[in-house]
Amino acid sequence: MSDPSNKIAKSSYFSIGTLVALNIATVINIYGFPSEAFYGLTSISLYLIAIVVFLIPIALISAEFGAMFPGRGGVFTWTSEAFSPKVGIVASWLQWIQSVFFYPLSLTFAAVTFSYIFPNPDFAQHLSNNKFYIIGFILVVFWLCTLINVKNRLTNIGKISVVGVWIGIFIPVSILIFFSIYYMFSGGHIEMNTDISQVVPHFNTIDQVVMAVSILLFFSGLEVNGVHVHMMKNPSRDYPKALFWTSLIIAIIYILGTIAIAVVIPSKDLNITQSVIAALGKYFSYIGVKLLLPVVAAALAFGVLTNTLAWITGPASVLSYIASQNYLPKVVEKKNKNNAPIVILLAQAIIVTGLSLIYVISSHVQQGYQMLLQMTNAIYLTMYVIMYVSFIRLRYKNKTIDRPYKAGKNIFQAWVITLIGLCSALCCFVLSFFPPSQLDISHQRNYFLILIGIYSLLILPPIVYIYIKRKVLK
Repeated sequence: MSDPSNKIAKSSYFSIGTLVALNIATVINIYGFPSEAFYGLTSISLYLIAIVVFLIPIALISAEFGAMFPGRGGVFTWTSEAFSPKVGIVASWLQWIQSVFFYPLSLTFAAVTFSYIFPNPDFAQHLSNNKFYIIGFILVVFWLCTLINVKNRLTNIGKISVVGVWIGIFIPVSILIFFSIYYMFSGGHIEMNTDISQVVPHFNTIDQVVMAVSILLFFSGLEVNGVHVHMMKNPSRDYPKALFWTSLIIAIIYILGTIAIAVVIPSKDLNITQSVIAALGKYFSYIGVKLLLPVVAAALAFGVLTNTLAWITGPASVLSYIASQNYLPKVVEKKNKNNAPIVILLAQAIIVTGLSLIYVISSHVQQGYQMLLQMTNAIYLTMYVIMYVSFIRLRYKNKTIDRPYKAGKNIFQAWVITLIGLCSALCCFVLSFFPPSQLDISHQRNYFLILIGIYSLLILPPIVYIYIKRKVLK
């Protein structure tokens, strides 16, 4: 029976459009376009495959979880109900630590883009390739965002985030897409292979597959919005519609954005940190509006900065909540007078500082960026594996619990959803430890060992804590 406290006032129901907007704002990452532009038209099928084998399964499962457990806790509550709080701690840690890894990724894109506010393109390109500029930018911006959240001096973070999404994502992406369409129809030279047969994936070696599977990270994060499903008036009817429109719009944005870059940047010149701004620069030059480049560069950087500012406290608050339930040391729960989870905020700022130093040991910015991207993939995919297994276990463990929304009408469909998502996650997890063909890695063995070493260090803290706590209690 549903808990009366979970009933939503009629005026507070989430519409299909509201949930679609939330999903798009959560998933879309413009800095993911270049890594798939290498494949040209093949990226179309790659995006569609990723939607079917990753986005849809995780969205369906998250929706069922969110409808079953509409309270606080998210992934921690879901996986704890399936197994135990120990598993919930591990899953929540993985979700938090991958978000910490993602900050340097997004801020690297912001740093590279921000360098193009200078009118001299040669200076901008030189600056964007400077490792120490990238490191300095990440550290200054992230610590500033942390300080703002600790001091709680910004009361309208949510509103600023919405403005950032429009200014830093929707408007630049629209400009990129529409200018590329004008470029093609006005006779501009197209760099990619336009043979329709290119739509079919064709990989010759495993290292060519590695960059392709990084596409999964672009569709991650929908589990965050799964908690809103119970706020829909008719989840069983409306959520599938919202998911359909979400998938369609995201596919259109990613496909057109990626193709827009492949149209003007040759595959041999693609750079995963610079190609978005480079493509915009070429379109502006072609149309004769070069002065727009610094403006759009500033807008893109602003979008990333506001997103960082808005999300920096979210994942940290989850660990603070777990500590409040006595599953983590009380020091993790500690908040300052502004109700900010001070210990976690400072801890993640220190970790981000350490992660930014990966650019020192890498030969250039693009290699360091790719290492962070693949490690983020590996960590996030591990958490998703736990979620898939938890989903199918709960179908057997808690058969009678109220499910306002059900992913799969019967146990057979539930198994199909689980196996599709689980197989894709496991396959991509393995490939996350191999260098992609786009990078010139001279010591592949060292590259692999570095990733394995970092991954092992990152998953050990919750396991070691649980082991020590069990020994102490004995």
